[in-house]
Amino acid sequence: MLKEKELQMISGGANKWLTLGIIGGLIAFFSGFLDGFVRPIACNK
Repeated sequence: MLKEKELQMISGGANKWLTLGIIGGLIAFFSGFLDGFVRPIACNK
C-alpha cells in the first residue's frame, strides 16, 4: 500500500493544471462579460 505522502506526490502535478485551468476559465469568463457589457450586440429575433 502507498503511504499518504506517496499518494500526494502522484496527484501533485494535476494540482498545477487544475489551478491553471480555473484561472484561465475565470479570465475567459470575465473578458467575455466585459466585452458584452462594453459592446452589447442585439440578438437576432
